[in-house]
Amino acid sequence: MSLPRLATSVATLTALVLAIAKVIVGFMSGSVAVIASALDSILDMVISIFNNIAVRISESKPDHKFNYGKGKIEGLAALFEGLFIIASGVFIIYEGIKKIIYHEAIKEIDISIYVMLFSMIATAGLVAFLAYIAKKTDNLIVKSDLLHYKTDLLTNGAVLVSLLIVKFTKIYYLDFILSII
Repeated sequence: MSLPRLATSVATLTALVLAIAKVIVGFMSGSVAVIASALDSILDMVISIFNNIAVRISESKPDHKFNYGKGKIEGLAALFEGLFIIASGVFIIYEGIKKIIYHEAIKEIDISIYVMLFSMIATAGLVAFLAYIAKKTDNLIVKSDLLHYKTDLLTNGAVLVSLLIVKFTKIYYLDFILSII
């Protein structure tokens, strides 16, 4: 298995584990920020699967139809990843507004904090791994995945901070407002 395929496989597995944990905790707790982060992890997994396929295609040998190979698919995969990120942002805004309108509160904040802390640690490990692979291979798909997961690290941190603020202030609508932001 090539290093770029290994990188996208590890990213897929990491996103799957995080998605499962966040979906369970998000619906248990009612935190929009955790649910939004779960949706992002599900999209991360779909994107990583797509990226794995794109890497596999881009690594195929030139043939009579593609004289120079299929390496240009890397750019299309990066574009596809950007479109998925935009779609998840729209959904997060929708969910946050809905929770504000119906005044829904977080039920289990402590477990939400723990799952986001776990998510930050796992994502930081994935970022370090992807950075190593990106430096070794200079693969555009791995570089775009690296950038994407660096952004996820920041958003997971923002979710964690918002949950801590809600825990200590008991102002539950901050979860929804911060998830929209």
